[in-house]
Amino acid sequence: MVDFLLWIGLYNLLGSLVLFTMHNEHVADWVMRRGTEAVAVPYEHGPFGRLWLWWAATANTFMGAVMVLATRWPTVVQREVCVAVIALYGVMYVVCAIGGRRRPPWGRGALSIHVLRPSQMAWGLWALSS
Repeated sequence: MVDFLLWIGLYNLLGSLVLFTMHNEHVADWVMRRGTEAVAVPYEHGPFGRLWLWWAATANTFMGAVMVLATRWPTVVQREVCVAVIALYGVMYVVCAIGGRRRPPWGRGALSIHVLRPSQMAWGLWALSS
């Protein structure tokens, strides 16, 4: 469980850095269209894009920090954090699946969500059972 919390926490901290850099539209376009092929058209922030990025980046920073710090906490608390992470990834998966039906036109990279989130949840469940 410690390995799961450490690595998934570091993953979230790295993700928050990427989200913070995506406030620059050129970086965001590269990440969303060229790097991950999540969108099929040139990416623009839109009216609330930067607000969403701030929220997502700060939430990822907080989550990642809690997960990394939880590696030093008692096992009972680690289990609670692990359960919360699994539940949060489940909610994120459902929201992305529903939100994915809206614009912009999604590219083939957006399909990775169907591998990424279930894999993260499965790893968390495995970590809980060991």
